[in-house]
Parts: sequence; C-alpha cells; structure tokens
Amino acid sequence: MARLRLRYDLCNGPYIMSNGENMPGETPVGLVLDFGTTAYPVANAATNKRVINGVFTDTSAGTGRFMYLLHNANGASYEGEVLRPVMAVNAAAAVGVHAMHASIRFGASGGVLNTGEAAVVRGTVEVPNRPLTGPIAGVYSELYASGTLSDALAASPCALFRADINGDATGVHLLEDHAYFLNIEGPALTIAAGNIFCAASATTATHKLRCRVNGVNYWLMLTTAE
Repeated sequence: MARLRLRYDLCNGPYIMSNGENMPGETPVGLVLDFGTTAYPVANAATNKRVINGVFTDTSAGTGRFMYLLHNANGASYEGEVLRPVMAVNAAAAVGVHAMHASIRFGASGGVLNTGEAAVVRGTVEVPNRPLTGPIAGVYSELYASGTLSDALAASPCALFRADINGDATGVHLLEDHAYFLNIEGPALTIAAGNIFCAASATTATHKLRCRVNGVNYWLMLTTAE
C-alpha cells in the first residue's frame, strides 16, 4: 500500500515525498498520511497559520460530515483512540491553549427546529443489545498528576468541568435568565425508585461537592440515602 508523505521545505514550500522516502535519521509512523516528526516538525514562525485548512459547503438535504473516521479495534487487549490531539505547551506565558476547540456558528437565518438539536460536542456510547461489562461513559474528564509535585493550587480555579457564559453584556443576562445548569431528557424518563431521577426520602445531606460560581466557592449537597 502506498503512503502519502508530505514535507515542508523552507526554500521550496510543501511537497510530496515518494513512497518510502524519509528524512535523514527519522522513522515515519504514519501508515497512510505522514508529515512532520519530533526531530523534523512542520515549523512555522508566522502568525495565524494553519497546517491543515479546509472549507466545505453542503446544500443537500441529507446528513453531511466534513470528516468521517472509522477505526476497527479487532485486536485482543486493545487500547487506543480514533482521534488523539495533543497540545504541547512549551512557552511559560501561554495566553490560552486548547487541545480541541469546536464551535457552532449560526448565520443570519440559521437555526434549529424544536424537534432537532444543536450541540457542540455529542458523545454517544452505543450499548449493544446484550449485557455490557466494564465502566462506560458518554463523557470522560481527567485531571492527571504527572509526579509527586503535581499541584494545581497556583492554577486556581482547577476543575474537572468548566462552564462559562460569555459575550455581549446585554445578551449574557438574557442567557442567564433562561439557561439551565443541567438538562436530562429521554423518551422514557420516569420518576421512580432506583431510576436516575427519583423522589428523595432523605432530608439531611451526608456529603458535599465543591463548586465555584463567579469566583465564590459553593457546596453541592449530597446524600447516601435514596
């Protein structure tokens, strides 16, 4: 199978290397598409540049996707990801860094039907039609300690989840008036004992979770009793 290898020459710009052609001392890892390595990265010093750029316009009435990736995990004891972006912060005073930034932008007449939905990130676990083992989650957030000195005190606030309401000074207050902190829906969602949503019998909190709202610490009351 042929491999597409891209290189960027400082004098001649980008060019396609022949199959099997490598830079001195490098070992390529891309099976199909490969550009840049740790020793020979795609380097740039100009502002507002993009390594990969694409614009797509779709006027169909079907389901369109700018990019579709399917990764078949067929190996035993397999571990991996379909997509693994990494933002390596090597400057001491980075202003803002994100491993991934996604947005939904509405045009002058753009909108979503009441029967539809608009979500920047949608995570779906397709539970098969059989009992499933192991922990599963639609969203997984992790704070990872790299060593014994890992401390986020100076990085306060540090949180597993962060939510902001920003924008126009007037529009922000309108959003605050109608936005929910959490919205859980389902066609068969019922209030019953043992369900994800049920009537409370406990009147005293046994535990609490630390939250932060506008720089002020609050505590979300919890109980071990259903």
